[in-house]
Amino acid sequence: MDWTRKVNPVNVGTATLTTSFPTTNSGVSFYWVDGGAKTVTCSAMCAGITCATNATITVTRPTVSMYSSDTGNWYASGSILWIIYIYFGEKQLSDGMNYFVEINSPVSGAGEFVQVINSYSVNFTQLGTNEADNVVPYGADPANGQPGTYFIPAGGGSDALLELDDAPSTKSYHNSVTLDANYSDYIMFQPTIQNTIFAPLGGNTIYIPLGTVNWAISGTAYWSALYTITIDPKIQYGPSGPDSSTAFPSWVGIFSNQ
Repeated sequence: MDWTRKVNPVNVGTATLTTSFPTTNSGVSFYWVDGGAKTVTCSAMCAGITCATNATITVTRPTVSMYSSDTGNWYASGSILWIIYIYFGEKQLSDGMNYFVEINSPVSGAGEFVQVINSYSVNFTQLGTNEADNVVPYGADPANGQPGTYFIPAGGGSDALLELDDAPSTKSYHNSVTLDANYSDYIMFQPTIQNTIFAPLGGNTIYIPLGTVNWAISGTAYWSALYTITIDPKIQYGPSGPDSSTAFPSWVGIFSNQ
């Protein structure tokens, strides 16, 4: 807060104006990850007397909603007496597991996913728990022109979409294989506000979470007859949401595809 004058509080009848102090030396910035009315309090000590004032700020938080989704299918393949594969989604190049979320924001910005694997097991052996999936942001592959972060225009609509697709899979040298995986996808957004009325001194904001999408799969593939592979169970949950959670993603390590 910029102070433009100072009043001697000892005798109001003989108050004097003092200007020999800096008036633009405040470097305080405020950030919120949730929306609604916020109260900011500023106080100062003037000649031993505490002076304080409040300001109410209304924070507009972008929203996110499911735009479309393809929940995917289970597939399996293999070679007799040698190897068996199980996979969910894109490896058949059809019925891939993917979905689009729409970000509706009054200002443009950048959007990305952070996918956290809550658990990942093969044949009931846990291979990953509470780990970021491969890279952050999820889907980034700069060497092949995949930045993982995309421009989101203001106003929402079909141009303000983020897409996530995945194809969990594994293989086994036995006559059966079981794959279980549970995911949380955090939708992250960074408003573009530098050098605007929102940030006149430059600066930027952090990526904030707009919501979380959860999904999970569980399946077992096995040889049920000569040249015949059966998948049972074939369980798939979600993608559900997105919810409106303000929780930030956290993880203890990076999961690498097996």
